[in-house]
Amino acid sequence: MELRDPIVAYVAASNVELEVLVAIFEEAGIPVHGNPDNSPVGAWVGGLIPEIHRPKLMVEREDAERAGRLLADYEARNAERRNRPKTGESIGVVCDKCGEEAGFDASLEGSVQNCPKCGAFLDVVWQDEEDEDWGEPEDLPLDGEGEDDERF
Repeated sequence: MELRDPIVAYVAASNVELEVLVAIFEEAGIPVHGNPDNSPVGAWVGGLIPEIHRPKLMVEREDAERAGRLLADYEARNAERRNRPKTGESIGVVCDKCGEEAGFDASLEGSVQNCPKCGAFLDVVWQDEEDEDWGEPEDLPLDGEGEDDERF
């Protein structure tokens, strides 16, 4: 969808952050356009030079207020994650293999550790950041005789 009267609502730190924001805006029903940094102008033999071209999130001028609220919520959640204590607290992780709960120092957040009981790999993350259980995948018709065939 092409925007009629676009404004820059946010300047992202990276193309990855831009893609996350585009998905958030699309889910909220706000028309959006992401302008990633694909320019070779900031490139040199060692990689990309930051700050030359920044990825921009663009919305309709009439959606600026809604976009501002969504971006404020996004920033608040990021600040909350950044400000979590990194030491002194313990992160409890339950092993999928043996069911044993292990506690790890918060400074190990984001790392992979071994289960003290069985040695399996454990992702050390706060409980609210773990992926939801998505269950089993749906059985989709493979013979071309399904209701949803027009989506392909």
